[in-house]
Amino acid sequence: MPPIFFAGAPGGCLAGAAAGAALGASAGTVILGGPVAVASAIQFFNTINKPQN
Repeated sequence: MPPIFFAGAPGGCLAGAAAGAALGASAGTVILGGPVAVASAIQFFNTINKPQN
């Protein structure tokens, strides 16, 4: 967290925004990355197990 030099509501708002941005980035990675990883794994195994012509 960045140092907050304001007291009261402005300081809390800046601290909350910093924490919210970090949590939002983490949640977005999990929410979007999970299905993409599953689809990629399915495509990988389908490609590996495909018989050669």
